[in-house]
Amino acid sequence: MPETLAERVGRWDLSGAVSVGGDLFNQIHERIVFLQHVHYDQYLPTQSPRHQTDFEQRLESWLDNLSREADRQILLELVPQTIFFGRDEFSSLYQAAIRGPVTRWIIELNQLDFMAEDFNTRLTTEVSTHTWYCAISDSMPMSDFCHVNNLGGIQYRPDFRALSELGDPTKILNFMKQRSVPLKRLVLLEDFIGSGSQLEDAKPVADHLLANNVPILLVPLIICPDGVTAARNLFGSSQHFRFDPVLPLQDDIFINALSTTSPDSLADRVKELARRCHSQVVGDNAGAPCYGPFGFPSPNGTGATVVLYSNTPDNTLPLIHHRSDTWRPLFQRSSREMNLDHG
Repeated sequence: MPETLAERVGRWDLSGAVSVGGDLFNQIHERIVFLQHVHYDQYLPTQSPRHQTDFEQRLESWLDNLSREADRQILLELVPQTIFFGRDEFSSLYQAAIRGPVTRWIIELNQLDFMAEDFNTRLTTEVSTHTWYCAISDSMPMSDFCHVNNLGGIQYRPDFRALSELGDPTKILNFMKQRSVPLKRLVLLEDFIGSGSQLEDAKPVADHLLANNVPILLVPLIICPDGVTAARNLFGSSQHFRFDPVLPLQDDIFINALSTTSPDSLADRVKELARRCHSQVVGDNAGAPCYGPFGFPSPNGTGATVVLYSNTPDNTLPLIHHRSDTWRPLFQRSSREMNLDHG
């Protein structure tokens, strides 16, 4: 009978192959089993019958991409170090966006007096009635955001990436101003921003609104350092624009060509492995991705170690999410572009 993963990690421990940092592989596996039930089983793209739905089987197949056991051990160590944002985490991020960035911004715009008797009433009205909440792209689940925060009464909540391509900026501005209850301001939300490329797609309509004195607040729920730079460069010069992310990610969770790590750390070993196995990850598929060993954008990549329950960002290490004829991923990414989805 084939060796199970539990038997494999037990054999690694018996052979004295202990991971850097003192963790036995059996302990790492036990942690992964716990995280599977708490988080990993939520992953939406692998719930389709087209994919391997059982996480443990996907994990075994992922490790077996590589022939060297030392490389397989590196992959196993990487799994619990990957940052997985599940449904509960996103519900908390949705609420934090309203309670933090949105509330601060509206209090400042309207110069609301904390000591006034009608402060709570006025704040609730401005947050719920006069503010339009839209997504940068369709990856942001606006219905979930609105339900969690009890936001209703506005018929349309489009994503601005599509509006910039298909919409009429004048009609969008008229929609905001000509309602019986006018929309005074816009909050643009996104679940995850890596390099910030999706911001450029949404910029034309946003620029039109800013030019017509519509205040805009950009609230990424999760954002990488490159995305912070991109957001400030794209919109920072407008007096009507505010940027206030909920969770900016720190540099030490990224593994890319420019990151510095201590010798023989897990990050150092993952970096070396990502370079060495990238040709195998990409494979010979005609629709090969445009990113390098550390994800989008090429060549340095973001090198994120982030997985969302709804999908894996293309800024994350490709060895985690990319499928080809020579690589089976752990968290297969569902790509918007068909030629990047290898099934």
